[in-house]
Amino acid sequence: MERINAVPAQCPICGEEQEHKVLKGTFSTKGAITFQGTVKCMECGHVHPANIRVDKNIDIQMVVSWMGKAEKRIIDLPPNELVYLDDQFQIEDGMVKVTGIQQGNKRLDSAMAKDIEVLWVTRYDKVRLKFTINKGRRSISKEILVVPEEEFFVGDELDIDKMPVVIVQIQTESGPLRRGSAEATEIKRIYCKTVKQR
Repeated sequence: MERINAVPAQCPICGEEQEHKVLKGTFSTKGAITFQGTVKCMECGHVHPANIRVDKNIDIQMVVSWMGKAEKRIIDLPPNELVYLDDQFQIEDGMVKVTGIQQGNKRLDSAMAKDIEVLWVTRYDKVRLKFTINKGRRSISKEILVVPEEEFFVGDELDIDKMPVVIVQIQTESGPLRRGSAEATEIKRIYCKTVKQR
């Protein structure tokens, strides 16, 4: 086993968990990672004995939804970590947001990782934003990918597929906006009209 030089431990002087330097002791990896020995708090310098147990991460089935497709993946989490709806995780190719927690036939708002059968998530590093663009007597629909925190203002001028448009209304989850702004994650659709190029 690779030598571990530092561990997180409760410091009796600081009164909270701090990073500790391992002075001496033994590690075991049977069932869980355990350490028994002497450590030195890197915050205050106090030397004290420590007995630490960290459960190994477990594999959980995860279904990642993105652009109308769903893909099965595996995510590993500490067994006693509490997972909530809307929690965000970093995976290999971006951020995901929890949209469903399945335990048997039930959907839950939260659960310990060890009790989760399937974790339903959606990609969160980009969101699809829907536009309805009025071009005189006809309207067309367009979609673009944006970062979740991007803000859109009524009155903003944009180029969508090389088409200059101005935002006239933003439909959010809580209703229409004819002035002001909203972040991409709150927006259901943006209504625009074309403008003449200058």
